[in-house]
Amino acid sequence: MTVLRPLLIGFLLLSAIGDVFLACFAWRRNHLPGAPAFAALMAAVGCYSFGYALELSSDTLEAMLAWSRVQYLGIVLIAPLWIIATLHYSGRGRWLTVPVTAGLFVVPLVILVLRTIPAFSWLVYRGAWINTAAPFPLLAFTPGPWYWVSTTYTNLAMLAGTLLIGVKPRYRSTMYRRQDMVMLVGSLFPWCAFLVYLAGFNPWGIDLVPIALSLAGPLYAWGILSTRLFDLAPVARETLFDRMSEPVLVFDNQGRFVDCNRAAARFGMEDRVGLPVSPALEHLPGLGAVVDGPRDEGDGPLWQDRRDGRFWQVSVSRISEGNDVDRGRLVVLRDVTGLKRVVQALRQSEEQYRFVTENVSDAIWQLDAELRFVFVNGHTDFHGYTREELIGKPLFSLLTPEGVAEVTRKQAERMQMDAQGTASGVLRYEVQMLCKDGGHIWVEVDVTPYRDENDAIIGYVGVTRDISGRREAENAIRKLSTIVEQSPVSIVITDREGTIEYVNPSFCHQTGYGPDEVCGGNPRILKAGEHPPEFYVDLWRRIQGGEVWRGEFHNRKKNGELFWESASISPIRDGLGVITHYVAVKEDITEKKLLVERLQQMAHYDELTGLPNRTLFFDRFRQAAALAARDRHRFALLYLDLDGFKEINDAHGHETGDHVLKIVADRLTSCVRGSDTVARMGGDEFTLILATLSQGKDAGQVAEHIIGALSQPLVVPDGSPVRLGASIGIGVFPDDADSAEKLLICADVAMYRAKRSGKNTYCFGRDDTAGDHLKQEA
Repeated sequence: MTVLRPLLIGFLLLSAIGDVFLACFAWRRNHLPGAPAFAALMAAVGCYSFGYALELSSDTLEAMLAWSRVQYLGIVLIAPLWIIATLHYSGRGRWLTVPVTAGLFVVPLVILVLRTIPAFSWLVYRGAWINTAAPFPLLAFTPGPWYWVSTTYTNLAMLAGTLLIGVKPRYRSTMYRRQDMVMLVGSLFPWCAFLVYLAGFNPWGIDLVPIALSLAGPLYAWGILSTRLFDLAPVARETLFDRMSEPVLVFDNQGRFVDCNRAAARFGMEDRVGLPVSPALEHLPGLGAVVDGPRDEGDGPLWQDRRDGRFWQVSVSRISEGNDVDRGRLVVLRDVTGLKRVVQALRQSEEQYRFVTENVSDAIWQLDAELRFVFVNGHTDFHGYTREELIGKPLFSLLTPEGVAEVTRKQAERMQMDAQGTASGVLRYEVQMLCKDGGHIWVEVDVTPYRDENDAIIGYVGVTRDISGRREAENAIRKLSTIVEQSPVSIVITDREGTIEYVNPSFCHQTGYGPDEVCGGNPRILKAGEHPPEFYVDLWRRIQGGEVWRGEFHNRKKNGELFWESASISPIRDGLGVITHYVAVKEDITEKKLLVERLQQMAHYDELTGLPNRTLFFDRFRQAAALAARDRHRFALLYLDLDGFKEINDAHGHETGDHVLKIVADRLTSCVRGSDTVARMGGDEFTLILATLSQGKDAGQVAEHIIGALSQPLVVPDGSPVRLGASIGIGVFPDDADSAEKLLICADVAMYRAKRSGKNTYCFGRDDTAGDHLKQEA
C-alpha cells in the first residue's frame, strides 16, 4: 500500500498537466462557440486534480485543509462551465443571456465564499480530521448543509449538460456522432465516481471524482486528435437542411468541410469531413476554385461535373450567428443541366434548334440586345400575330403598360444581379400581352440571357405560354370560393365516408362549431336523436346511388339548442363520373317552423284558454265517431254551458271573465283523461269527448265530477269570491244515438233539458229527441 500514495499523486499531477494542455488547445480555438467555456472547464478540472494531489502529499491537517480550499476553486466552477460548454456544443448558445450566465455562477460563488472564510466554513465542512485507518494520511470530514447543496447542484448541472448532448439529432454525419460519443462518455466518468461515493464503496475515503475527471482527460485528448473536437463546429444542422432537394455543402470559418445534406451524397463527401476546401473537393475538379475564391453572396457561375457531364449553378453564402459573427459558408448546387444543354444545342445546330422550337406547343423566341424579335417559332396563334409580323417588332409594343412596368422591373433586377455576379439562369414572370385584335391575354414567360463567347449578353431566349385559361380558372375558383365563404346558407363538404373536409362560415355561425372542431369529424356531431335510424339509412342509400336527397333535419347546436334545417345533399363526381365527395347545402328553418306551428295553434286552438277550438273539436269528434263505429265501442259527447258566468262577466268586467274561463279550462282538463278532449266552442260553452267507455253511465260520473269541480269557489283578481255552475248534456254512442250527427243533436238537447231542470246538473239524451243547435256545424 505504500506505493499507492505516490502513484495517485503522480497520476493526478500528470492529469492536471494534461488538463492544462487541453485548456490551452481549446483556447486557441476561442473563435468557435463553446471553446472558451471548454478551455475554462479543463482548467477547473486541472485545478481540482492539482489541489487534490497536493492534499494527498500533505501529512498535517492544516496543509490538507489549505489544499482542499484550492481544490474548491476548481470544484465549484466545473458545474456552470459544463453547462455553458454543452449549450454551445448543442447549438443552443443563444440561451446564454447575461442574466442566465450570471445565474449559473450564483451557487458556486456562494459555496466558494463559505469554504474560504473560516467563520462560515462549517456550513460546508462541520469537522475535519486525519483518517489514520487508511494506508496513508487522508483528510476526512463531516459534510455540512452547503456541501450537499454543492453536490446536488453539480450533479444536476452534469445531468443537464449530458441531456443536452444526448438529445442532438441522430441523423448527423459519422464525424458528429463520434464527437457526441466523446462528450457523452467523458461526462460518465465523474457520474460513476459519484455513484461509488454515494454507495460508500470509495476505499478509505479517497475522493474518486478528480481521478475520474482525470480519466476523462485522455478521452478528450483523443477526441481532439481523432474526431477534431472543437475544430469542426455543427454550423448548419440547425436549419434541417437535409430536406433540401439541392445538394448542400457546409464549410466552417476555418475553411474546413464540416457537413453535407443527403442530396450531396452523389459527390462522395461523407468521408471528407474535416478537410480544407481544396483536399475536400479534389475529386471534383473546378468546384474548389468556385468555393474558395472571393465572391459576394448569391448565385455563382456554372460548374460542370466531369464525371457525368452535368452542369451545376453554385451559390456560396455566408453563415453568420448573432452580431454578424462569421460561422462559415453554405454552398448550394442547383442542377441546370437541362437549360445549359438547350443553350449549347442552339449554338451547335441551327437545324436541331429549329426542330426543337417548331415542335413544342409554346412560343419560343429570341430577342436581340435592343429587345427586338429576331426569331419566333410558329406557335404565335394565341395573340394573332404571324411570325413575319413579329420579326423586328419591339417586345414592349406587345405588352400592356402594366406588363411593360413588370418587365422593366425584372430586367433592372437582373442587371443588378449580373453586375454582382449573383444572377440565376432563368427569369420567370407573368404579364398581360396585347393581341392583334386589340384584346389582351395573360402569358407566362421564361427568359434567359443569350451570351457570346466572351460571356457578353447579346440577346435573350424565351418561352411564352398562354395561361389565360389558367387565370380564368383561378378567377372562377376565387369567385366560387368567395360565394361559398359569404353564402348565407351553410355548406358542408365530406368525402365518400362522410368525413367532413370543409365547412363555410355560415355553418360555424349557425351551429356554433369552429372549422377545427368539425373538419376530420362526421356530421353526426349534430344529431339530436330526433330522427329514427331508417331516416339516415334512406338518406345514404339515395346519395350513394347518385341521387340528390332533400329533406329536413332536427339537429342540435354546440350549445345544446335544437334547430331545424332544410337540406339538399348532392354527390360530387370526378371526370370519370365516380362519386368522390358529397356537398350539403343547408338553411336554418327554425323560425319558419315556429311560425307554422304558431299559425296551426291559432287555427286549431282557442287563444284564451289554449283548448281546442270548434274546428279541431269537430275534426276529433268525427275521428272518435269513426273509430267507435269501426271498433264497436262506446264514447260520449258532453255539451257544457256555464251557469252564472254572465253575471260574473257583467259585474266584474271582461278581464275577470277571461280569468274565470281560464280557470274553468284548467278544471275541466283535470277532470278527464289524457286521451279525452276538452274544447271551447265559444263564449261560456264547452264540449268534451270521452273516448272508449265501457258503459254509458261512466259519462254521468265524469259529469258529476265536473259539476263538483266547477262548483268550488274561486277568487277573481279583485279579491272577490265567485261561484259557478254547469249544465251538461250527455250523448252516448251508440246507446243514445247511432251516428255522429244524431249524437250532436242528442247532447245539445240534453244540455237544454239540464238547463230547464234547474241548472248545475246533467241529463242524458235519446236518439228521438229534436234539436239542431249543433247539427248545422257537423
